[in-house]
Amino acid sequence: MVDILLTGTVLISSDKVVHDGYVYVKDGVIEDIGESPVPEDYTFAGLILGGRGRIIAPGLVGLIDALAYPIRLRMPDMADRLSLYTSTSSKELALAALPAVYEAHMNGITTLIIEGVDQRVLDIIEETVGGRYYLAMPACHNKESSTPRVKALVAGTRCPGDAHIYERNGWGYSNGSRVLALFTRASYSLTNLGNVYAMSHRLAEVLGLEPPVLRKGRLAEIVVYNTIKPPAMMLYTGDASLLINVYSSGARVESLVIGNDVLVDIGEHLYISDKQLEDSRKVIERLTSR
Repeated sequence: MVDILLTGTVLISSDKVVHDGYVYVKDGVIEDIGESPVPEDYTFAGLILGGRGRIIAPGLVGLIDALAYPIRLRMPDMADRLSLYTSTSSKELALAALPAVYEAHMNGITTLIIEGVDQRVLDIIEETVGGRYYLAMPACHNKESSTPRVKALVAGTRCPGDAHIYERNGWGYSNGSRVLALFTRASYSLTNLGNVYAMSHRLAEVLGLEPPVLRKGRLAEIVVYNTIKPPAMMLYTGDASLLINVYSSGARVESLVIGNDVLVDIGEHLYISDKQLEDSRKVIERLTSR
């Protein structure tokens, strides 16, 4: 494992904004966080990210229908999504979901709650891409699974059982939820969603997950935004409320760290290649031609 040092003009920690700050990650966990100057020992880290004009922020928790990516533009109801999930192999679903996973990561989402019925799909995505994934089971397909990967029940039209979804300790979701639930949209952009930072924390709270925060001893779920150039140029000069809303500003994700894995660096996804996206396109074309 490689130690990681991240530096930025602004760092959004768990409860405050730090100017000219740093985060030091060791074995996938945040070992130290603070203001410059960076301790000399940390400057020998195996990987150094960030720099001047960068904003270092916690990642986000998002609930998305990534496996429905092939049919998303048809605005499918739950019955159509379930038909896709149950009639397609785990390998094909995982490959077809890669564009959505790619887009989510490039928008700063580090923990993905993915709608589906088979945790093997998540296993394949995690093995291929790296990252953090949980399953959101459609309410009308719920098997009362004991697997820790099942974190939510998802409501949808033409899905029997929705009437009881909110009786399950508050872990049910529909398209109208005031949390970061990205269902059946043309893209997974965070613009026009409001304060996605607060929404992400609410989603994590309801699902019993620890929300991504920059704090010592926590798993590293970190996004580095480059605001040295447009879009969001000079955003780091704003006040705290503006910085917290950086997620919806259009700022470019330069790096994304989950644990000891750097999934995005220099604005490029390191684990989802152009070839994989092309293979995904072919699978999606085959699925949509049914």
